[in-house]
Amino acid sequence: MHYPGYTMLTLMTFYNNDGLRHNMNM
Repeated sequence: MHYPGYTMLTLMTFYNNDGLRHNMNM
């Protein structure tokens, strides 16, 4: 099933993870 809220949450989490990883790499 596809939920807009779930997608938004996943996208936000992915973005947060990416930012955190980039910060750690730096």
